[in-house]
Amino acid sequence: MKRPVASRADLVRVLTGAPDVCGFVAEQLGLECQPTTPNLPEPEREFEFLHEIATSEKTQPLPRDIQPRPSVSFWQAIQFVDRSKAPLAQAPEIFEKESDVESPTLPVVVEPFTPLASFTEIFTRLRHQAALERPGHQIDLERLVSDLSQARDLVEVPRLNRRIWGDNLHVVIDLSRRLIPYREDQREVARQLKRLLPSSGASISILRHNHQVPLIQWPDEQEGLPLDPVPGDTILALSDLGILDQISNAAEKTWECLGQSWLDQRCSTIALLPCRLDRLPKRMADLWSPVQWDRFSSDGSEPTEEESLGARERLLSLLSQAIRIEPQLVRVVRRLFAEGKRDPGLESLVWQVFSAENADHCSAATFSHTQADQIQHDLASDDLARQAWRVIHAFHQAEYEGVRFAESANLQPEAWQWLSRAERHQTREWFESLWKELQATGKTEDERAEFFIRVSSRLSEDAFKKLPTLHKLQHRLCPNDEPPRGYDPGLAGAEVEGQITQTIQVSQVAGELEYRRRGDFPQRSSPLATIRLKNPEIVIDSFDDLQDAGLEDGFWLDGSAPQWADRWGRDEVGPWVEFVVGDARQRMRWIPPGEFLMGSLKKPESEGYPETPQQPVTISHGFWLFDTSCTQALWEAVMGENPSHFKGSERPVENVSWDDCQEFHKRVEDRCPGLALTLPTEAEWEYACRAGTKADTYAGDGSLDEVAWNSESAGRETHPVGKLRPNAFGLHDMLGNVWEWCRDQVGRKYVLQRTSDPFHETGQPSAYRVVRGGSWCHSALYVRAASRSGYHPAVRGNYLGFRCSSSGSEPSLAGRRPRSVVAERSDRGRSRRGAGGDSEPESEDRLVRIKDRDAEYAPVPQGPVVRLRTDLEEVFLCRTLRPHWATRMGRDAYGLWSEFAVPRQGLGDVIQRLRWIPPGRFLMGSPDSEKGRFKSEGPQHEAIVAEGFWLFDTPCTQALWDAVMGENPSKFRGERRPVEQVDWNQAIAFTSKLSEVVGLSLQLPSEVDWEYACRAGSAAATYAGDFDPDDHATQEELQKIAWYNVNAPDGTHDVGTLRCNAWGLYDMLGNVLEWCRDTWSSGYDHARPAYDASSAGRVVRGGCWRDSAQFVRAAYRDGDHPWPRIDILGFRCSSSGGEHGLGTNAERSGRRPKAEPAGDGVAVSPEPLFKRLLNRLTGNN
Repeated sequence: MKRPVASRADLVRVLTGAPDVCGFVAEQLGLECQPTTPNLPEPEREFEFLHEIATSEKTQPLPRDIQPRPSVSFWQAIQFVDRSKAPLAQAPEIFEKESDVESPTLPVVVEPFTPLASFTEIFTRLRHQAALERPGHQIDLERLVSDLSQARDLVEVPRLNRRIWGDNLHVVIDLSRRLIPYREDQREVARQLKRLLPSSGASISILRHNHQVPLIQWPDEQEGLPLDPVPGDTILALSDLGILDQISNAAEKTWECLGQSWLDQRCSTIALLPCRLDRLPKRMADLWSPVQWDRFSSDGSEPTEEESLGARERLLSLLSQAIRIEPQLVRVVRRLFAEGKRDPGLESLVWQVFSAENADHCSAATFSHTQADQIQHDLASDDLARQAWRVIHAFHQAEYEGVRFAESANLQPEAWQWLSRAERHQTREWFESLWKELQATGKTEDERAEFFIRVSSRLSEDAFKKLPTLHKLQHRLCPNDEPPRGYDPGLAGAEVEGQITQTIQVSQVAGELEYRRRGDFPQRSSPLATIRLKNPEIVIDSFDDLQDAGLEDGFWLDGSAPQWADRWGRDEVGPWVEFVVGDARQRMRWIPPGEFLMGSLKKPESEGYPETPQQPVTISHGFWLFDTSCTQALWEAVMGENPSHFKGSERPVENVSWDDCQEFHKRVEDRCPGLALTLPTEAEWEYACRAGTKADTYAGDGSLDEVAWNSESAGRETHPVGKLRPNAFGLHDMLGNVWEWCRDQVGRKYVLQRTSDPFHETGQPSAYRVVRGGSWCHSALYVRAASRSGYHPAVRGNYLGFRCSSSGSEPSLAGRRPRSVVAERSDRGRSRRGAGGDSEPESEDRLVRIKDRDAEYAPVPQGPVVRLRTDLEEVFLCRTLRPHWATRMGRDAYGLWSEFAVPRQGLGDVIQRLRWIPPGRFLMGSPDSEKGRFKSEGPQHEAIVAEGFWLFDTPCTQALWDAVMGENPSKFRGERRPVEQVDWNQAIAFTSKLSEVVGLSLQLPSEVDWEYACRAGSAAATYAGDFDPDDHATQEELQKIAWYNVNAPDGTHDVGTLRCNAWGLYDMLGNVLEWCRDTWSSGYDHARPAYDASSAGRVVRGGCWRDSAQFVRAAYRDGDHPWPRIDILGFRCSSSGGEHGLGTNAERSGRRPKAEPAGDGVAVSPEPLFKRLLNRLTGNN
């Protein structure tokens, strides 16, 4: 095949060539040449991964059948914990806590083997299934008397008939792995039959796991031959016939084929089943004569599928207390409760749950600690769990003593009351004596050490919390193993004494995390965080949500999920919850409380119902709201019929009256008690529709067709819900498609006075009810957030629909990742039907060991929240999506960045980039040895920035100031120059106004945040290194990063033209001094004036164009009155990432808040720590 003359590279050359060349080629190909915008590289930014939306130009909407691309997530370091000052875990007081057991409990006697039934019972049942009858040894007295009374000749004495197996009896033992719990029973039955049956007329065969043909095992002379019965033979299968297999139906098919084959040969087939007979399908019962094996399995009625599943989960939960699980232990524990006692098949079902690498052994199996955590619920208050624990403890009495002590260590803290005080101390002393022996001898090959190595992976997180010695043993004995959940490198003890402190830079390099201790960073490395350690171990734990990571409260405010909730979670929009009726599923969005202007600013051209004047309205309580209009699928599932004119399960239901909606609510309440659906009030509807916008629609700069089906776009019919762009609350089709009924009666007039939760009800049943949003057959005039209309409550029309609201339950301010309700209910002791929600798996690499190499690498963790833990520090990473206020977001060689745009009429948008500053620690101030230092820079001390934050990557420019404030006070004019001649109060006013424009809560940085960001990990005088202020020869590097009196004696310069620091921040030193929000004090050991002192001096940082090199240092600080407006004073803004209007009172007052307890959900109340963390994670309120 000949290669083409032109390649794709030639096409690229054409596209990058002159326009006339491109046009000529396009004309030859029958194409149209579209102009392109060149990608101009930014200085020193080698690469960028970004997620953006267009802001300066309108873009054509996607075709209806093309879905928008999914949101891109980025890693973000959000929280830092200094563990060197926080107390590490110690042996808890639980060892001394009073117990209801004052002395070691007498052991429970447990037999080593308890058969399903005695052989006598089994043999009796089997004989009843024998196919033939022949005279036995017992005289038939009734026939004998009858013959003698009738004078018949007695040729022989009549005898009673007995059932026989036929010519031969063949026993087939199923050795499938799922039947391991019954292996001893199979052996006992085979042994007894072998003793009773002659070798000439019987055989014992085995069917191995996944095999299709039984092979003879006895008689010995036939061993290994395939079983080949002849007509008249009887086959006895010691098997479940495959019906207990939870993985596939292959085994059942095998036994079905064997049964059919042997029946075709006129053989009798009998199955001794280790499960309830009612489990056997009819098709198998036609092929096999089932015999009950267990003596109790016929007790009670047939359990339902839900009861059987619940019994299995119950048995698993009870067994999760054991380190080692033998088949006989499963049986003994199963028989402790009624549901388990009547279903011997649970033993197989449970065995199939265990770890695959252990479940094949006949002797015992284990749970992994992860499996145990998932199924082990609150056992401390469970009497049956306590009884099971005593059985487990007794069963292992004859085993190695370490088994019992490991199981005692694994007990939940509340369950330690089951142990006497002496037993608790014995458990602790067993592990502590092992540690002391290791310290004394250094031997790791003895019996106890080898036992710990085997079981360490099965020790629970509770065990590591109760027994700090376990951390030392894990570090010493299992240095190359994956650490169990709960292992803490900070408790490794004397093993790390004398180690030097290392600083590790954590960066993302493609699909891996790099942990670098020295050397140059890879070209495509993007920094995430810095973490210190002495013990050269970093433990990586993944969590499903911030709550599991210990950073926030749960999803539901009252701590428990309502019964009607099927799934719930939080995404980039906010909390959501779903309920199910029949096959229909409906999602609701949480609408937080807040304030808005209700109505229109101006009277519309054709005003059917008054929309003016605009009235300030407060919605004091949050509520759930359907994220779409009620669908026909949901209506039909509830009401049993579909009245709609335009049919389609995902179309909105229409032709329903206001009265019909009330009946719908009643029927849903019957199916979902506590959901308490109702129609939203008119005020709630408009508040939810606007979702923060003051415009006529929530389309923004886009067209109405992007958000609403109206008379221009709908084509004279309704359309499936959820296909158009939602509003900021995640609500679809609030405008258009169908009018939506509201709870109010028409007639409420708007007034200028503020009101809360308005609702209009006259008490007249026939009064018209409000409808909102317009419909498919209405023009844009009616498809507006403020548009109002009304109809009689009995009216139906193909343009009238509705959506429901609910206040039945309330989420906390946080919320968690999606989780299935069955998982949540199983936490409360009920059955688990499957894994919860769509949580991602944990990372496979949970431990990174820092060795002698420059860097170590591990895969990027899969969970949404990750904790990096060392002996000295913890850093929490979260996946974050582009927040609503950002037009672009990405990651480059300096870390995470985002941008927002501020429009300027006729001049295009002003783009401002922000850098994410990861949390961490640093030395604040200057050491006594730093040349040129001032006394106010001391004493140098360690400062901790516990939470990450956004920071302008440059000082505020004159272009941005002008776009927001409408004027430019600067002396040295230039759009890219920093704004100057602004006082502190003006800077505060600017941040407030810009916050409103952008939708991001902005403020001035604190002095701590400013210096931390300026240094960007450097301990030198500047982020370019040290210098001598009195020696210009040493200032060559300083001139590359800062404008000061040597290279800028005449004024300011454009921002971003010199070299940035390691976190991508420009002009942190020089150009203009930057206001901070702190009040001034002359040293770090001096008290600061009160924050509300209006005349108190304010801190300025960084030096300026007029200063000498002595002032252009990271530690340099000064203070000034808040009112000077001079040409050396500017500023830059910072933000925690929260949306404007939803920040904390502390943020609005200029203070960084500390962690606070959960509030009541009101948007203007102080935000607790987890709320602000979630703002950064999702970009939401």
